[in-house]
Amino acid sequence: MREPQFPRIHLAVDTCFAAGRWSDPRIWAEIVAESGVKAVAVSADCDFDPLYTEPGWYAVRLNRLKDALNEYGLKVSAFTSGEGTRFMMGFGSPAAAQRQYLIERWLTPFAETASALGAGVGWYFQAIPDEILEDPEQYREARKLVGESVHRAARAVWSFSCPFAAVGQMYSPGQIPWTIGDTEDFIRQTGIWTILDTGCQTGQHNFVRPPREELRRGLTEDDPIPYVGTRNAAELYRRAKREYAAGRLSELLLDAAEEDMDRHPYLFAAPEDGDLYRWLGRLGCFSPIIHLQQTDGRANTWQPFTRKYNRLGVVRPEKFLVNLKKAYDAPENPGFPPRCRDIWMTVRLRFPASKITYEVKEELSASVRWWRKFIPEDGLTLDALLTHCRSRDRDFSR
Repeated sequence: MREPQFPRIHLAVDTCFAAGRWSDPRIWAEIVAESGVKAVAVSADCDFDPLYTEPGWYAVRLNRLKDALNEYGLKVSAFTSGEGTRFMMGFGSPAAAQRQYLIERWLTPFAETASALGAGVGWYFQAIPDEILEDPEQYREARKLVGESVHRAARAVWSFSCPFAAVGQMYSPGQIPWTIGDTEDFIRQTGIWTILDTGCQTGQHNFVRPPREELRRGLTEDDPIPYVGTRNAAELYRRAKREYAAGRLSELLLDAAEEDMDRHPYLFAAPEDGDLYRWLGRLGCFSPIIHLQQTDGRANTWQPFTRKYNRLGVVRPEKFLVNLKKAYDAPENPGFPPRCRDIWMTVRLRFPASKITYEVKEELSASVRWWRKFIPEDGLTLDALLTHCRSRDRDFSR
């Protein structure tokens, strides 16, 4: 059996930390360089969004970016979409013209920019509206159209010889792909890689299907009804609660609610879908960018990697790398694209506007320093990093 080939690992910073705070690329480039990394993922939110930035100003911004990169010795690992487009229907729109517009007016100029700097492209704008989620037939058609649009978009990116095209994974039913199995299906359908995020395996626990015993227990409580998928299932459950309170049996209504859930399996996650290490072990090898934020495993809150948050956080470097290695140790699946040969582990922190500027710099730098203890040199292979981590003190909160 052929020995697995492990990827080269690089540490990078996403410039979303600067969005709305530092406009001049030279300023955030200096902050990034001082933090201890040599690579940046440029967020569209930093006035590089082709939909929102006037072409002349976009060109000015790009020239300033190139000057800043040269001045501080930085490389761009990727150009990525940001919050500006994250919650739009995008490729989930029923309008073919809208889907094509995004390819022509957003991804194409973005890919051209990325290509000029030898960078990959990552994006997310493909939500499926709730009214379509309620109908299994409409959902299947919408998902098919999203997949086709993503594949066309990837072809546009590849036409510029960008090193990769990748789509973010999310954590709620309307934002596909959002579970491990869903993402595997999406990769097979589209043939492109995904972007994992340590904070994006936290929302799935809100959408785990409740067992019958939990539904029965909920009839006696004043708490809000559990997540049951569709509005119809929720109304059936409300009626069951009212009947139970009136002293009448409600099993038939629970039967009907469960039948509705059976018809909408795509609205539910499994418990493992809220485990970032399961994601890494299954899909880490298909993620050229892995976004890093500390989390307690229950919420996507953009926590930095400081002592305060590391003590309670679930992101642990050695465990992280061990589970990433599992993805490369597993047998290759012919239905998937080639595995990533380079992975950009990218510190991606967002800060509220009320955050004091010097605290932003300190928490970003502290986060990079923490990860630099475990990725001391860019380009080391995954197995070499594991050997390095296992030789370190095991108190990862520091």
